[in-house]
Amino acid sequence: MDTSNLTVLVVDDDFFNVQVLQAILENAKFNVIPVYGGFEAIEKLSSEKIDLVLLDLLMPGIDGFQVLDFMHEDSRFSTIPVIVVSALTEYEHITKATEKGAKDYVTKPFINSILLEKVQRLVR
Repeated sequence: MDTSNLTVLVVDDDFFNVQVLQAILENAKFNVIPVYGGFEAIEKLSSEKIDLVLLDLLMPGIDGFQVLDFMHEDSRFSTIPVIVVSALTEYEHITKATEKGAKDYVTKPFINSILLEKVQRLVR
């Protein structure tokens, strides 16, 4: 699969998590836009062509649930697939994220190959 023309927005307030996700995706030849919070994510969604979003839920300011609400309510972004990557493992958080439009949910810590498989499946 040629991923060189696909752009993934990686949203997490933890610098290390962003770096790990960016390395995994760039190794698979995706273009990556790293951001460190919800406000920055909304700015990039509004100014860049994004094919997929990897989104943390717990962030200061605008959290991942609010980013999902923003995307869900705007037809320009509602079709962009979102994979939530979060340390939250409770059923209620997974359900809430799915109800707000997330296509998949990966818990931290994650297995790199499984995460990459989910990303590739959603961009096919």
